[in-house]
Amino acid sequence: MFEKKNVGRVFVLSALALALNGLSFHAQARAVHCVNCATSAQAAAIQAQLQTVNVQLERLVGAIQGASAANTTSTEGNARIVAEAEANTTREMEAARSAIRYEPMNPCGNAALNGVTGGANDVTRDRGARVGRGSGGGGGGGGGSRAMNTALQIADGRQAAPDPNVAAAVATRGACETFARDGRRAEMCRRAGFAPANTNIHPNADVRAETLFDGPQTQANRVIRRLTVSATNEQEMTALQAFLRNLDTPIRLRELTPPELGTDAGRNYLALRDAYEARISVAMRPAHDHLLNMRSDRNTLPIINQLLASEDSAFVTNYLNNAFPQFRAEGISLLELINLEAERRYRNPDWYVRIAGASDLQLMQEKARMQALQIWLTAQMLERLQNIAIVQGMAAGAAVRSEKVPQLVEVHRAAQR
Repeated sequence: MFEKKNVGRVFVLSALALALNGLSFHAQARAVHCVNCATSAQAAAIQAQLQTVNVQLERLVGAIQGASAANTTSTEGNARIVAEAEANTTREMEAARSAIRYEPMNPCGNAALNGVTGGANDVTRDRGARVGRGSGGGGGGGGGSRAMNTALQIADGRQAAPDPNVAAAVATRGACETFARDGRRAEMCRRAGFAPANTNIHPNADVRAETLFDGPQTQANRVIRRLTVSATNEQEMTALQAFLRNLDTPIRLRELTPPELGTDAGRNYLALRDAYEARISVAMRPAHDHLLNMRSDRNTLPIINQLLASEDSAFVTNYLNNAFPQFRAEGISLLELINLEAERRYRNPDWYVRIAGASDLQLMQEKARMQALQIWLTAQMLERLQNIAIVQGMAAGAAVRSEKVPQLVEVHRAAQR
């Protein structure tokens, strides 16, 4: 294009120079013709020069028109190419969006978001396994001896608390009959007059931290981490409830009689007890939430079925058979589901092979799913941090009250004198 334009310019300049020369010659010729009476031969030469100039001018006009047409055609061609490229890009992007929009949900996606968020766990926060006053849960099943079930019902507020000595005897007998197997604890039970027996099959579950953090253990000296405990297994639920009871209020005060509650001292006791119940409930909230997240939940069954139908089916099946064989009937816990979402990627060799051969669109989709899962996990972490902050605030408040309330009481009394 650059060379064509230069040639055209040279041609135009040359033609203009020739035309000027011709005109000059013509003017001279005319002067000679008019003044000196030029001959017919000279006139013929002048006419020939004029014809040559006209031809050159016509060629110049044609060249200019041709260059303009070529430039217009080139511009139109470039614009058409750009428009076609933009249209192709838009069409491909829209096709990709449509494929994502109408594609069946990928079973390898963020399963935790699809089945649990917005479900019964998040909305109703079922606390059927919670040990606490008026919760409606607690003992009474076949996971412990009769004395242990009575102790759990007292702790749950579903049975009136007897005299503390009687309550302590009931709780000790229940613990010995349900969780004491051998060793020093069994010997202490015998000395107290109770027969040790590990009827719950989870030795010392009521005093072992592993019961809450790793699930009830069947072996005294070995810990096998379990993120899902069966919500229908009475022995496991009793073990967890007995452990939480020891963390909460192991021995409750005797319930006051109506005449006792009708006194000023009785009413003061109720007010103080309510304040205590509120504070201990806040302190126990993280432990209760952890137990809730460990229980098997049938709401996870649709997610499990998706994973079993995915490309990770072999890995998921092997994982669940080892972690919680009853998963097809009871589902799994929220903690188990979160762990499975992580392990089926970073501990699954097939996932690495699939990602290595994935297209750009597939990689973007997988990245979006993992980011969505990360956002959900971050929200879960924020909730836990808020709970911890509240508990820490309660502890700080208790420290301030222990220091300042006695001073306030003393000054208050002095003001009344």
